[in-house]
Amino acid sequence: MTRDKLDDYLHRFVRGEVTNEEVYNDWGHGCAILPDAPPAECFDFIAITGPQRHKAEDLGYFAVPYGDMMLSGSFGLVAAVKEYQ
Repeated sequence: MTRDKLDDYLHRFVRGEVTNEEVYNDWGHGCAILPDAPPAECFDFIAITGPQRHKAEDLGYFAVPYGDMMLSGSFGLVAAVKEYQ
């Protein structure tokens, strides 16, 4: 992942233009888009996690719930599901 690729993914993600297949084929873990989620022009808050997070350190907050950044994805998914149910 390069900084340019990350910027491209983020800009296209907020417009709903990134697919799971594209991310997975680029050696990522995938991408979930909620079809009923409201469109976003930008994010008010970006949580950054993962072993390459230093590449995005100026984009948002380094998430470390309960001191473990590897839990941030799990907690984020649970929070998102609860909000959009």
